[in-house]
Amino acid sequence: MLTPQISWGDHDIWPTTDYAGLDDQTEIFWNPTATGPDELGKDGTGMWAYVNGGKRYLPGQWPDSAAKVFADAPDPVTFYTQLPEGITLPTYEPLKPAG
Repeated sequence: MLTPQISWGDHDIWPTTDYAGLDDQTEIFWNPTATGPDELGKDGTGMWAYVNGGKRYLPGQWPDSAAKVFADAPDPVTFYTQLPEGITLPTYEPLKPAG
């Protein structure tokens, strides 16, 4: 949900060879009354909001119904302060110094 699916080449997602990388998409809308931090961490008014909590869709999997945006959006998500249930961050070995 929070990370896009990325692949290159032929994986039966696109009709031709995929050179772009991004496979799935999420729908967003501008919420002019939402408040929260901007990219610099400063609070402000007006934020992008995710439809359906940021659920991502591959081609051919978009819902047939109209998206609930603006006044119809039930509890739109602008950012997560905690990871949603069932989502965990990966762990990686620390990078080794060069040389």
